[in-house]
Amino acid sequence: MRRRMIVSLCLLVMAGVLLGPAAPSGHNSTKLVGTWKLVSGKYNGQAFDFGKQVMLKHVTGAQFMWLRYDADTKRISQSAGGLYTVEGDTYVEHPVYGIGDNFEVIRDQDHTFHWKVEGNKWSIDGQLANGVKIEEVWEVVKPKTPTAAR
Repeated sequence: MRRRMIVSLCLLVMAGVLLGPAAPSGHNSTKLVGTWKLVSGKYNGQAFDFGKQVMLKHVTGAQFMWLRYDADTKRISQSAGGLYTVEGDTYVEHPVYGIGDNFEVIRDQDHTFHWKVEGNKWSIDGQLANGVKIEEVWEVVKPKTPTAAR
């Protein structure tokens, strides 16, 4: 099972690389490049408690990828990634690959958000293509000194 998960994740990453570097437009997109951790979220106006679930979003100059994993088991339960664009204060994600129960609901659709970065926080609010309203606050993940593999 673990081997299958690792192979699946490798295939997802390779798919993202093979899709090509469609660079996001807009001069502010460089503010988003990095790794972000979700610190709060409201969905359809209701605050959501993620418990021991951790959500990370990786943004490069060409693509984004988010994932959710359990803090105890370190197992990924959901992930999606693909292309994004930035035009002024509008950020649009277009997921093309992913895993998890709800991936088919968001795949190959544009999801449009208003965004802003203040200090080390990235706020987005908008709506998924299926109508779910999202308000999220992400915090930049600072690099740590690498540790030896355990």
